[in-house]
This record gives sequence, structure tokens and C-alpha cells, in this order.
Amino acid sequence: MDGEGTVPAAHYVDPARTQAEVDGLFARLPIPLACSAELADPGTTIVRELGGVSLLLVRGLDGVARGFRNACRHRGTRLVREDCRTKAFVCPYHAWTYDLDGRLRHLPCADAFPSLDFSRHGLAPIHVEERHGLVWASLSGATGEVRAWLGALDDELASLSLDTHVVTRRVAREQEGNWKLLMEAFLEGYHVRILHKTTVGPFFVDQASIAQREGVHVRHASPRRAAVEASDPSTLPLRELATFGYSLFPCTVLIAHPDWISHIVVQPRGPSRFLWCHSQLVPTGIASPEAEAHLRRSFDLIEGAVFQKEDLFVIGEMQAGLASEANTELTFGRLESAILWFHEAVDAAIGPH
Repeated sequence: MDGEGTVPAAHYVDPARTQAEVDGLFARLPIPLACSAELADPGTTIVRELGGVSLLLVRGLDGVARGFRNACRHRGTRLVREDCRTKAFVCPYHAWTYDLDGRLRHLPCADAFPSLDFSRHGLAPIHVEERHGLVWASLSGATGEVRAWLGALDDELASLSLDTHVVTRRVAREQEGNWKLLMEAFLEGYHVRILHKTTVGPFFVDQASIAQREGVHVRHASPRRAAVEASDPSTLPLRELATFGYSLFPCTVLIAHPDWISHIVVQPRGPSRFLWCHSQLVPTGIASPEAEAHLRRSFDLIEGAVFQKEDLFVIGEMQAGLASEANTELTFGRLESAILWFHEAVDAAIGPH
């Protein structure tokens, strides 16, 4: 454990601070917005958001995953509103049509645009990279960026075998609170016994969570009660002895439950609102009705009870408390040191603003 520290309360309520975070983090860094399995077939298209920008992620006919800003190059109309499978992108306003690789293919009454250069009016691309079964997007990235960004965690994420997982359930909704409060919740175990006392709290050893810094990222583990109560813990699978997780800077959390993985991405929508996206990643080959029912119950517990009714609820309460201006700063103890690491990384990334 490291030492204690404080964070200015203004960092959670100041619109200028939030905009600096959007510009310095979400408009610049690689973020895993989806899983490769969600783009399984050519023509599969999913709509995602990054830094307030609507994006299209698509599997091309050549099998390559690509990303584009979700806007027609004629008058800027959004092309796609929801996930779909398509052979081309057709603007609903004037029917300008684009291939899956983003090239402008057709427009009605083309003779009305005699000087139009088709090659300069394809969809605006963004950088997309597939690694470890995840689709990483960056508004200003470069090839090979993800491996360098992960550093020593690159091999560890490979060990999760996410490329063999499929998404069985996904929740995306806007929530009340500052996005950083959500990231903080996954960086300490101090609250588990109290906040989660009737849900998952009894499954874990109290105040025994550990965290380690790896660059700007954090790996963490929370020992489960089986680790201290089993007559021979060595006979149990590792993920029944502890719940392991990764907080990937700036806004992604992977949590390895005993038999599935949570993939969480949060993004700010102003100082006091954020977009919450949570997917259930399950290994392929789970086909029995009993296994499916178990996974459904488990997701309902984690998403519906633990996250929605406890973590996300209390984050809304924290934001309301911050708006009261009772605190000029928030105080973090030695059981919450990883939160201070996170804020150090945010401050370093955005610089003076």
C-alpha cells in the first residue's frame, strides 16, 4: 500500500476539467470499444461512441476490421443508428453510398457535382486495431499502438483468451455521476463489505484486495472466501480463489469472474453524466440450457444488483454530495492508494488546462 492523499472536488464538477479529459484522453488514447466476436462476419457493423464522436466499426469483405466517423461526407448526416449487417452504408438524406472500406461508391445525380473528387469524399477513418479479442479504437492512433500501450500487461491479457469469447449480453446506458468515480470504484476494496454486504460482499475476504501499478494501468485481485475456507485450496481453479481484474487507463475495466468476464467501458458526457457500457464475455462452446441459465442469473446479479443498485447508485449519490460544495477535496486512505495512482495518470496525460 502507498500513502494517503486528496483530490480536489473541482475535478469532478468542473466543465473545463471534463473537456480537458475528453481532449487529452478520449480523443487520443486507444480504447477497447468492442470485442472481435461482435464483428464476426463481413458486413457486421456496430455503432459506438468515443469522446462524444459517433463511430462505425465494421468487418470488411476482406475480413479486416475498420472504423469510421459515423457521418456522411456530403452534409454530415449520421449514417447508421444501431448495430446491423449491411453491404454498404447509404445516407438516409440523399442516398450517398459508401463501400464497407469507406470508399464513396455512388450518389444520385452525380452530374450535379462535376468537380467532386470521389477519392477525397470517402468516410473519415479512425484507427482500429484488433488485439487479444478486443477491438481498440483511437481517434488519432497509429499501427501497433496497442501492444506498446499495454506494456507488460500485453502478455497477461493474452492469457485471458478473449479471442475465444463471445458477447452474450450488453448493457449501454447513461448514468448520473462523474466518470472518474466509476473508475475509482474498481480500484479499491474498502467499500465491498459495506456497500455489497447483501450481494457479493460475503464471497470475499474483507480488506484483503491488492493492486499493482503497471505504467498507467492497474492490475488488482480480491481473494474469495474459498481461498481461506477450503480444506485444500490448491484443488480449486484460480478464479474461484480470487477475482482478478485490470483497470486499463483511462476508462476500461476487465473483471475475471469464475466463469465469465466483464468488459466495462465508461466515458464522460459532461461533468455529472457518463456512458456506462458493460458486456458479458463468455467462452465459446457453452451450449447447455443449464449453463445458459446460470450465466443469465450471474449477469443479472452483477449488472442489475451489484453495479446498478449499488455501485452506480452510490456514484449518483456522491455526485449529488459534491454538488453541495461541502467538500473542497476528497480524502483517500491507504486502502485506496490505487485511486491516487489513477488521478496522477490523468493529471499527467491532460497537463495544465
